[in-house]
Order: sequence, then C-alpha cells, then structure tokens
Amino acid sequence: MRWIFPVVAGSAGRTGRFGFVLVVAAAIGLLLGLVVAAPSAEAVPQSPATKQQAVDPIADINAQKAGQVISVTTSDDSEGHSCALTTEGVAFCWGANSSGQLGNGSNEDSDVPVLVKGLNGADQLTNVTQISAGGAFTCALIEGGAAYCWGGNSYGQLGLGTRNFSPSNVPAAVDFAGEDAVFPISMITTGNAHTCAIDANGTAYCWGDNTAGQLGAGSQAGSRICPTDGALVGDKSCSSSPIKVVSAAGLSNGSVTDLSAGGLSTCALDSIKNAYCWGGNGFGQLGNDQAGDTRNFSPLPVQVLGVNGEGSLADLTEIVAGDGHACAIKLDGSAYCWGYNAGGRLGTGNTNTSLVPLAVKGGLTFRQITAAEHTCAATETNEAYCWGPDTYGEIGKGKTGKSQPVPARVESANGFTNGSVAQISAGYFHTCAVTDQGAAFCWGANQDGQLGVGSSPGLETCKEAVPCSPVPVAVAGQLRVQPADVDFRSVDVGKSKSEDVTVKSSFPLAGEPVVVDIEEIEGSRKGFGFTPDSGCAKSADELTLVNGQDCEGVVKFAPKTPGEFGGIVSLTPQQFPNAGTEFAASGYAPPGANPGGAVVKAGSGDFGKVKVFTAKVKEIKIKNTGDEPLKVSGFKIKNDSADEFAAGVKDCTKDPVAPGKSCTAKAQFFPRAAGESAALLELKSNALGSATIALTGEGVVPVQETDAEGNPIGPGKVLKLRVPDKTLAAKKATAKWKRPSGDVTVTSYQTRIKKKNGNWKKWSGKDPQPNLQGWVERTFKKLSPKTKYKVQVRARSYEVPGKKSAVTFTTDRKGIPTRPANG
Repeated sequence: MRWIFPVVAGSAGRTGRFGFVLVVAAAIGLLLGLVVAAPSAEAVPQSPATKQQAVDPIADINAQKAGQVISVTTSDDSEGHSCALTTEGVAFCWGANSSGQLGNGSNEDSDVPVLVKGLNGADQLTNVTQISAGGAFTCALIEGGAAYCWGGNSYGQLGLGTRNFSPSNVPAAVDFAGEDAVFPISMITTGNAHTCAIDANGTAYCWGDNTAGQLGAGSQAGSRICPTDGALVGDKSCSSSPIKVVSAAGLSNGSVTDLSAGGLSTCALDSIKNAYCWGGNGFGQLGNDQAGDTRNFSPLPVQVLGVNGEGSLADLTEIVAGDGHACAIKLDGSAYCWGYNAGGRLGTGNTNTSLVPLAVKGGLTFRQITAAEHTCAATETNEAYCWGPDTYGEIGKGKTGKSQPVPARVESANGFTNGSVAQISAGYFHTCAVTDQGAAFCWGANQDGQLGVGSSPGLETCKEAVPCSPVPVAVAGQLRVQPADVDFRSVDVGKSKSEDVTVKSSFPLAGEPVVVDIEEIEGSRKGFGFTPDSGCAKSADELTLVNGQDCEGVVKFAPKTPGEFGGIVSLTPQQFPNAGTEFAASGYAPPGANPGGAVVKAGSGDFGKVKVFTAKVKEIKIKNTGDEPLKVSGFKIKNDSADEFAAGVKDCTKDPVAPGKSCTAKAQFFPRAAGESAALLELKSNALGSATIALTGEGVVPVQETDAEGNPIGPGKVLKLRVPDKTLAAKKATAKWKRPSGDVTVTSYQTRIKKKNGNWKKWSGKDPQPNLQGWVERTFKKLSPKTKYKVQVRARSYEVPGKKSAVTFTTDRKGIPTRPANG
C-alpha cells in the first residue's frame, strides 16, 4: 500500500501549534501530521556538578492539536521511530520496534511505514485523529476522543491501569476509570516515559514515570516502585493510571489549552495564555529561576517567569518541552527558550544555560516551534529554521558536526522547498517536516530507519558510522491512485465501461512537473486505457503530473475479444523512486459476445508454501469456454527472474481442445529463497483475449537436521543414477538422477568423471532444480569415442556433502565421414 503524509519532527512535548490537518493534497491526499520525537538529555534530579555525567536521553515528541498527526521519536537507548496519520485516519509507524512501538503486532524494525494494527484484531487502526510517538512507545486518539497506547510500558506509560508493566505491540486502551475525565479527550502528548492528555473540560492528566514529579501530582511518589531492566531501582515512582495534575501557582486545572510532555518535565498553557511547567529542573527547564541541589525538580506546576526573569511569561500561543529545555512562542511570533543550552539549543547565540526565558536570536517571526536535543521552528512565511547540536545533520544545513547556536535556515534539497513548510518536528538527532502540499521529508540520523526512506541509496555516513542525511530526503510512499484498483466485472465485446481515477503526488515541485514511469509488473493492460482529463499528460510509459495538481482522468475497459482481463502497473516518480505505488484493473468479457473464438479459462496456479530447494508440481486445468477449438502450440514463462518456475503443456498440444472441454498443464515451483514469488505462464494459442496464468508460491526455510552432537546431517545418496543408452554418442553422454530420499534440504549437486584407470576430474556443481518428472541431468562433452567412463554424483545440503553414487558407461564408436571421391 502506498500513501503520503505531512511530516512534523517531534519535540519534547508537541510539534505543532496550529490546529489544522496537513493534507498531502498534491500527492496522495494523505494527511499526516508528522511529529518527530527523541530521547532527551534531561537528567534525573542532580546537582550542577554532576548533571552532565548523568544525563538521561528522553524521547521528546510534539503532541499536535486536532488534525496534526505526525510524530517521530527516539527512546532512552537512542532508538528512533516515527508515526503518521493519513487523511483517512489510518495510522502508520516506522523505525525501531524493539518494544513494539510501531504497533504492528511484531517487534521487527521497519525502514518504511507499516500499518498500526487496529482494535479487536483489525488489520489497521482507523478513525485516528492524533498520534504521538514517545520514548519507545506511541499513543493516539480516535474519533470520539478515546485514547490508545502501545510499545514500552516499564513505567506504566501506556496508562492501562494494571500492575502488569509488560510492553504491548498492538494498541491498548488508556484507562481513565479512576478519574472523572470528560470525553472526548482533546489532546495527547508523550514524553520519554510519561504521557499527558487534556479532556473536554480543559483538565490535564498525566501517567507513567514520576521520577522527577513530571506527572504534576503534587509529590514525587507514585503507585509503586518501578522496575528498570527487571530490577527495583531507588525511588523511581510511577502511575499506570491517569492522575489529575494538581492546581498550583496560578494554574487552574480545568483551564489547560496546551500541553507538552518532555523528558522529565511537562509544560502547559492556560486559557489566558500563561505558561506553567513541572517535573525535572536540573537545568532550569521549569523557567522559574531555580535549579541545582535544592530545587532540581518540582512535582507541582510553577509559573514560568517572564523574559530575562521579569514578571511572568504571558500572551503565548504555544509551549513545548524539549531535552532539558523548553521554548514558547508569543502572539507576536517572537520565540523564547530556557534551560539546558548544550550545542546552543536555546538559540541565544551562545551555549550558556539559562534559568529564565531568553529571546531567540535572529528577529524571525514564528508560528510553530518544536524541541528535542535541538530546536526547530516554522516562520509565518513557511520557512524552516533549526538550531542547537548538529551531530548527525539534524539541523538540515548540509553539514554535520558543528553546533548552531542561532537559527539556521534548512536547505532546500531533494524536492523539498524551504518556504512551503506547513509543519516541522524535531526529534532526537533527526527532524521531519511537511510541505503545505503535504509532502513529507526528514533529515538527520537514520540508524533505525526513522527517516522512513526505505532501502534507497544515497545517505551519508556520519559520526560513529551512523547513516544519515544532513539535508531533507523524501519519506517513502508518497504517490497514490484513488481508487487503488478497479474491477469492471462483465463488459460485452464492442462495449465499454469507465471509472474516474485520480493520481495524487505529494511532490509539487517549484515549477517542475513530476514525471512518473509506468511499468507493467503483472498480467496485461490489454483492454484497458487511461485518458487524462486534467492535471497531467500521458505517453506510452510516462505520466507527467502538473505541479501542485491532482491528475484526474478516466480508466476505460473496452474488450475487443472475450476472456478475463487484468493486470497491475507500477507508478514510480523519476525524481523520488522510493515513493511509488501500484494500480490494478480487472474485467471480463463473456464468450457469447464474439462467437466463433476459443477462450481460455484456467484454474489456480498458486502453490502455497514450499520448502526451499524442493520442487512441487501442480496440474492446472485449462478449459476452452469459447465456441471454436483451442489450439495450443507452446508456452513461455515470464517475469521469473529467479528461475523458480517451470511448466509443460504437452497434454494441451496433442490435439485441439474442443469447446467446453479441458486439457491439463503442469507447472513446477522450485523456491530458491524464503519469501513470496510470482511469475506468468503465457500460452501460445489461438485463444481470444488473455491466455496467461498467474503462478504464485512462497518459499519457506526448514530447520536443518543435525545429529546427536549437533552437527548438520548431509543428504543421502542420489536415487536412480543412470546414463541412458539413447544419450550416448561418440563424444558425449548424459547422466540423470533423482534427489535423495528424506527431508534433508538439497541445495546443489556435484558431479565428476574419469576414464577407466584414469584420474578423477574436479567436482563440478550442478543446479538442483529437477524437470517436471523429477530428474536432474548433466551432459558430459568432449569425451573420447569407444571409451569406458565412470561418473560420480553427490548431493549437498548447504556446505555438507552427501554420499557418492556412481555409474559407468562406454561411449559409441566414432563414425567415418564420407569425403568427395571416396567412393
């Protein structure tokens, strides 16, 4: 499945401030608010003398408001994952998955987006309105305001309300039963190991890790001592159920409008646009001019002081908790940051930590801000700027390794135009953004696939051999066809049926069209045609999409002959080869519409699961449903690059197949590797319409057999080794045999030959695939006439050889050629 989304890189609390949903209008029409989150450098409570040695990474994410639905994060062990929401409300995640944070029911990492599993066993999570990626876990809201979380749960951050702190690799419901929450829940935000939310009345709740009082519960205590790596550690406390944030310092819990969960701290705005923070304060990230030994955390909200410590910070539109620091934007678009300033993440032009808010340098007017171990923001003119550490290219200025203490403009590259940014989100060591047309781009570290670019080449290698990109690169899958497939059902020959189709691209390039390659990958396009109406132009193998527009057109099915029609084409943007999609069409023309022709109707060519290096033969019934005899003269196997399929149609070539009668073709599947395979069996015949049969199968790897000492067992002797007389000639002969009995996997054969009383030649390898009768053959050439030879054959199971079998034969006499005038 292909899709597109807007990208926002995650920060410690929320990514975006504005409340619209980013639509991938030009491309896929998918709406993904992308939030990029990261592990935080925020420390547990400690003294200034030790804080730089005990910094815990956090996952800072940007919990977005309604409609903004992309989030990326990294966990405490520097894993990174990202999540996104389409315009249809379907959730995807990609990147690290050791704790199940991708929500797809597995724990395998993915470098391309995968569907989050749905509720009650459904294939996909739908009707999602917000998604937020935290430290090795993820949370989301669905229509109606119910909250669900999945992934790591060592501190109860999933909010399940139980004593079971096991992770979950599928969405699980947050339990608000212990509190009087008023639904719908309007916002959710995730931090390194805690989660917070706002209900319909503006009441804030938090759950998970409370080591530094980041739940705002009024104390550092929680419901139990929390385990870390299976052990009980110190006074780490937590709550596995949502608890209300305590009203304090002027914050009335019931008037919260914005909330951001950071590493070990949380920040909020109230209805009169004042700022409050609580939790860890080892670097002054609470903004109350206190930090260090005596006031290194606060379990109660404290009001953030004003700029340079004067008065209180007010008239705000957004607040975000980052990695040991926090930032906010005022109504006039000016930005302010406070707290930890390693690498210049406060944007003040230096690296001095500040216990009170300071103005971000540069005189820029911002509308959205996001923070992790670095900080990024989007201006009123839709430009992206980042500042702070640039270890892996997360600043996006084309170089790595040099910190940026003032805002730096992100480079335009790879189809990303800086000046078209709708959302931006800073994650730990990476950043993502989405354009105003919905195109998603990421940059920075990619050690876990968190950039979502798949296996596409071209990434650089940064510090510690980490793959990275110091400039924006496109997230995979940002092209789509709506609908993705069309079934025209039955259409008589000579008539036609049409369906409206839209091709969407999330890459509206500045004045440059998107050119899409069209390639048939299965079946046949015969009988189908696409006519553009607007937004694009089509040639035989290319579709050119006009900048910023949907390609709208009509697919028509107009069969000229009876039969079954169908095929799949791939659509691949030349500028963005990892962002393609597929489109399928099918239809049927009944035979009565064109009397007098032969029509092929074939049975299934699916082999199911077959052990690798093992041949499975299947008979396929071919019926003539037309009105004239079917004449089959041969066949061809197509699209079988791995040489895993074979076929024979002898039964169908002997005599014409009368109308209403059938013949039988044989096909063989010989998988050479694990995974799904497909090919086409194309009949050479007089049939009208399609005479192509799809062959499919899946290779599976059996467990290699071992002896009592654990050594691999080799295969037995080959069976029925012989050199038939009919193969003998003066200078060549053919040996044939069948595979050994038993279940040992035969991955190859070896043969060798010698003259009687001569020396053996070297072993020579032979492919293990048999013919349809189960025989494997090898022809020996350049032999001597009327000479006795001996041949040995043995099977191999990977590197383990089996026992040798032998056969002897004598070549024929050499003939005497006739010469001119020789009588």
